[in-house]
Amino acid sequence: MEPLNRHRDPAAKPAPPMVARVASSCLALALWLAAAEVAVAADASDPSRWPATVSQAVAMVVARLTPSQQSIVRGTSKDNLFMLEGEWGEDIKARLGLEQGNRALLLAACDKPCNAEQATKVLIEAAWEALRR
Repeated sequence: MEPLNRHRDPAAKPAPPMVARVASSCLALALWLAAAEVAVAADASDPSRWPATVSQAVAMVVARLTPSQQSIVRGTSKDNLFMLEGEWGEDIKARLGLEQGNRALLLAACDKPCNAEQATKVLIEAAWEALRR
């Protein structure tokens, strides 16, 4: 098996330990989301299952995480939450209907009209805060 960094510049300095740890945590979360069998279409296509409040959304998001994933999110600094937005953010948007018209949650997340990307960032931070309590 080839190393993941086979295209890396040999003159480049290695990543600082914290960056490497956060990157590996994000990779673990992304791999879980990619490998998980999810019925995203079923959840997103049924507006009666969409949460309308941030607390409802956070409860749904956190409930989907395994204890080890919760630990990864909990151990991520607030400044590095953006690193969790990739696969996890896409899953959140799809499951909670943010791109399919869940206007109630979009308004609840941003306190004003906003897009799915902005609402997802708010929900990731809210889930992170809930896990750190």
